[in-house]
Amino acid sequence: MKIVLLFVFLLSTSLFAKEAPKTKIKIAAIDWCPQICPTDKLNPGFLVEMIKDIFSSGPYELEFEYLPWSRAIYNVERGYADALLSPSKDEAPGLIYHKENLSFQTHCFWKSKDSLWNFSGVDSLGSIKFVVYRDHPYGTLLNDYFNKYKTDHYFEFSFDENYIDRAITFLQKGRAQSFLDTANSVAYHLKKKGIRSIVRDACIKQDELWLGLSPKNGKRTDDLRAYIDAHLHDFKNSERYQFLMKKYQISFPPLMKF
Repeated sequence: MKIVLLFVFLLSTSLFAKEAPKTKIKIAAIDWCPQICPTDKLNPGFLVEMIKDIFSSGPYELEFEYLPWSRAIYNVERGYADALLSPSKDEAPGLIYHKENLSFQTHCFWKSKDSLWNFSGVDSLGSIKFVVYRDHPYGTLLNDYFNKYKTDHYFEFSFDENYIDRAITFLQKGRAQSFLDTANSVAYHLKKKGIRSIVRDACIKQDELWLGLSPKNGKRTDDLRAYIDAHLHDFKNSERYQFLMKKYQISFPPLMKF
């Protein structure tokens, strides 16, 4: 009888453990292929697959919410979402971060293929108009320029799924001669749409990318950070990580030396 009772107890506890609900984690993100691709179920993006793999064996259920960048940052800062995929620390300094970065982003100027202009330093921007996006700290190199000229020499767009297309349209219509955006996302966009008239110029800045955690969620955030710290390093040294890099053609072009 004792053996039967013990078996029933072990069976019931095993079933309970399997049925224990996972903690739902809301991750705010943007449409930013090939890193984050909301409309592609088979290829959801390099960073999305990476995060899903890291959390696959944990007590969490991930829910992605896709928003314009400014709104995504705000929601995580206020605690309406648990995490932001994937800011640099300068973009969202009020968030909580794990120990090791997820990846990098490289900011480059892009121009028409037949353009004679080349970026050779801040002074070379004086002869053109160019497009940048809001809510990104571009560093001392460009911030000094922005403070000097305000919006006399450049256009500032919201960063969303339409940013690249809008910037390219400005180049095609002659309203601007260059735009600034990350290397992998623009290369992906140009290849997908078969656009050969836009080429990369100088790359000027590289940022580490993170899963920014909400400062409003207390122990929930502490537990998330501890989980990431316990799993991220090994994942980045795995064959799976290298596979994802190749699958999404992630690369980090060299920066221009000043």
